[in-house]
Amino acid sequence: NKVFVAGEIDLNLEVLDKLLKFVEDGGHLILSISQLPKDKSLLRLFEIDSIVDSVTTCKEAIYRGNRYLEKPFEVKGVKLLKDADIIATAEGFPLIVRIAKGKGKIDIICTPFGINSEAEKEMIINNLPENTIPLVYDFLNIIKAYLNDIWNEELIIDLDNRNLQYCVNLLEDGKVMTLSVTNNTDETQSFNIKT
Repeated sequence: NKVFVAGEIDLNLEVLDKLLKFVEDGGHLILSISQLPKDKSLLRLFEIDSIVDSVTTCKEAIYRGNRYLEKPFEVKGVKLLKDADIIATAEGFPLIVRIAKGKGKIDIICTPFGINSEAEKEMIINNLPENTIPLVYDFLNIIKAYLNDIWNEELIIDLDNRNLQYCVNLLEDGKVMTLSVTNNTDETQSFNIKT
């Protein structure tokens, strides 16, 4: 089971308690450094001593041996209370760290929300008729690759045609699955189901 915390959220004590109980019971929590509590005593619940004040701007990152060139993005350092696995780095700095806690684990993305620095600035978005809405808050390519790997761990069924969208529902009894496949193209599409 995985929980990905997205966007600006106030991790109040009730939410923190639920998330940390989820991790202690074997869950996998993924969040950004910007979403961590500011209070040092609450940070310790995440096995973090402190978040470093200084910020490093990077343009390159490495994940699973692959190099990603990105628009400039900020990396904040964390001082951990115990050892952690470094999942990805950015110019020598930890970009994604994994901390074991209880039966589960916590992944911290050490760049604000996993997006580039331009997207963090206040922007005016024009939604003009017949124009594509700009995707301002797009994840860094390395974060997309990492999240793709994380979600693919949960796949029950997959299709071999990326032009199609699909949704899988598993009924409560665990014996019946429903696969809904959607074709949003103008052409007939074929596919194979992989379990």
